[in-house]
Amino acid sequence: MTSGVSVRAAVDADRGAIQRLQERLRSELVDQKGGVALMATVTPLGDDATVTWIGLIGAVPVGLAVAGLVPQRDGTGRAVVETIYVEPEARAVGVGTALMRMVRAWAIEHVAVAIDATVLPGDRASKNFFERHGLVARAITVRAPLR
Repeated sequence: MTSGVSVRAAVDADRGAIQRLQERLRSELVDQKGGVALMATVTPLGDDATVTWIGLIGAVPVGLAVAGLVPQRDGTGRAVVETIYVEPEARAVGVGTALMRMVRAWAIEHVAVAIDATVLPGDRASKNFFERHGLVARAITVRAPLR
């Protein structure tokens, strides 16, 4: 990891940076297969069911992770990575890894039995990223738009 990379919980003062990062994410997703449907699931800012972290290089916010806990039928819970995003100019220096480590530590602390994340079809870079962090494909979600 590059020195100067850090992760911290988001605070109210990060609202502008979070919105900027979410907009950049949306602009990347809009042209990907399934991207528009995935964007519809992104939690609005301030949602109490999720936790948001900011990835920084120095003091500059360049990444974002959002995760939540979902109860399972057997009484356990799993962590769901709703968003993990790093600006293209800040990729491959450890920001995503630092964010994923924070999500994993948080999930363990909250006694989650697993971590899930969604990767769009054809997004090999994201699939490889998650595989490097121990996540493997366990299902394929299919969809038929109704409107």
